Amino acid sequence: AKSTIVEKFQIDPAKIAVIHLDADSTFKKPLKNTPSSAFLALKLPPKYLYFPANFWPHKNHANVLEALRLASAQGETDLHLVLSGSPAGSEPIQAEVNRLGLKDRVRFCGYLDKSLIPEVYQNSLALLFATKFEGFGIPLLEAFYAGAPAITANSGSCVEVAGDAAVLVDPLSPESIAKGILKIARDPARFTSLLQPAA
Repeated sequence: AKSTIVEKFQIDPAKIAVIHLDADSTFKKPLKNTPSSAFLALKLPPKYLYFPANFWPHKNHANVLEALRLASAQGETDLHLVLSGSPAGSEPIQAEVNRLGLKDRVRFCGYLDKSLIPEVYQNSLALLFATKFEGFGIPLLEAFYAGAPAITANSGSCVEVAGDAAVLVDPLSPESIAKGILKIARDPARFTSLLQPAA
C-alpha cells in the first residue's frame, strides 16, 4: 500500500508510516480440540479449501473455480471449496460453478457468525486466497492463527503478509493456482509445518 501511494501520488516515503494490521481478537482464543455443535451444524464437507471474500472481480473467483476444476481433473475429486461473505453479486459466480460442473463441490455459506470462522479455518485443508489485489490480506493472518496453511498470490501485500508460510501462485493463471492446490492436497502435513515457529 505504501509503494502504491508513493508511486501514484508522488508522496515522500519518509512521510508515510506503515502500521500493520492484525486479526480480530476472536482468533487469539485457544483453538477447539473438538468441533463445536454450531460448526457441525454447518455440515461442511470433510475436505475443503476455504475462501472468505466478497464477490468483487479482484477477488478472482473465476480463476479459483477453474483451478478447482483442473485439480479435480488431476485426481482431487473429493476436494470442495467453501465460500463465505456477502452474497451480493454472487449470481455470476454461481453460474460459473454450474458451467464448470462444480455444483456439488462448491458451498456458498453467505455471512458466517464471527465466532465460527476460526473453526472453519481450523478444519479446512487450507485457505485459498489467490486474489488479484489486496491492501493487506487479513484472511492470511486469520488462517495462520487457526493453524491452516494458505495458498495465496505471489504478488503485492499477500507476499508481505504470508512470507515463507504459504504456497505462492500466479493469481492470473488457473494452472498455477491448481498446482498450489495439488501441493497442499497431496502433502498437507508439509505445509502445516510452515506455520510452526523456527527453533
